Amino acid sequence: GFAEGRVVLSDPAAAPAVPPAVAEENTKPEKGKKEKQEVDFREVGSALVFVETGVASGSGFIAEMDGKVYLFSNQHNFMGAGKTDLRTMNGRLLQPVSFEFCRDRDLVRFELGEEDLRDVTPLQLAVETPGIDVPVVVFGNSAGGNVATELKGRILGVGPGDIEVDADIVPGNSGSPVIGTDLKVVAVATYVSFELELDKDDPRRQIFKGTRFDKTRRYGVRIPADGWVKTDLKNFLNQTYRISDLNNQLEIMLVLVQYWSGNEDFDEQAHRIMTAYATQGGRIKRPYEFHYAESEQAVELWVKAFKRNHEEFVAKVADMQLTKTDLAKLSKANDQMSTSKVQLIDDHLRSMLLDKVRQGQDALKQYDWMSSYLRESAEPLDELAGEMVRVLEGQRNILPRIKRWR
Repeated sequence: GFAEGRVVLSDPAAAPAVPPAVAEENTKPEKGKKEKQEVDFREVGSALVFVETGVASGSGFIAEMDGKVYLFSNQHNFMGAGKTDLRTMNGRLLQPVSFEFCRDRDLVRFELGEEDLRDVTPLQLAVETPGIDVPVVVFGNSAGGNVATELKGRILGVGPGDIEVDADIVPGNSGSPVIGTDLKVVAVATYVSFELELDKDDPRRQIFKGTRFDKTRRYGVRIPADGWVKTDLKNFLNQTYRISDLNNQLEIMLVLVQYWSGNEDFDEQAHRIMTAYATQGGRIKRPYEFHYAESEQAVELWVKAFKRNHEEFVAKVADMQLTKTDLAKLSKANDQMSTSKVQLIDDHLRSMLLDKVRQGQDALKQYDWMSSYLRESAEPLDELAGEMVRVLEGQRNILPRIKRWR
């Protein structure tokens, strides 16, 4: 998904349109030491893993760490997962013995038993900080095609947690190993960052114009030695389900808020939602899937209430006989409580929407997120809820809605 100018690499439909070119190799080996220029796929293929969750397709790889063998991938590959199919190149379904997530990075690892390691040669993790401009190759499930691909490039930048590469990683490569010519994994392909988000009149645009920093940038996350937390995979997935359900609830609420405020662009979506969640029979395909029955039941209750009150509001507006004087009074009645049926219904609708949005905000604040990645994934939902609160609080005047529904 997209967030703050970046996209994680699990959704093939979100692939960047124009991948950057791969830089030409220009480094020289140390005197008396010949640098290996190619990584043979046959040397790493048995350690590659295809990740399928029923939501998206991604990548993983098998490597040794601290005397054990793990399958490494990204946390975001398992967001909202309905299943966890982890298959090796020979099609064998892995059966991990334990699950761990990294507290501070978008990484997970599954410990593997001896049975899973038949015919597998685990990769080795790099210990030293990688250098800039050294060759790397990324092997993984590019664009969710369910075939291993080879993407060559070089390291463009190095940080304590990330590296930047020019290998053309795309959605589906999430979880792929970024391998140096010594066959050691230097990072896990994780996300793509798009061009800088600067206003057109921002003078800083000229500073970055024409540089590589004004284009799509691709990153891998380095694997830390510590910060790993063992938990039951179900507990981790439950938190991703909470995020998914809250996201769906807030998206439905956003459509109804915009519809109530008179935004005609949301008419079709609002009618689809009201038909799906406020109509008896249950034969209509619902536009959102929920992991928890109580989440969907809550949506049904307040969508039905919204539909009932909105229909009554529209009917009352249609019967109104308003003079220019009446309209002038309404245009000034921002905070005045009225006993008119139309204004009472409108105020009830706005109060109901505000209450539901704030409930979503409170639910987000109550969760003790396991990792920084999950916490960061929930932050845009809080921002969305906050924006809806501002819209609802800023539209106390009923006149625009009366004009919209007359």
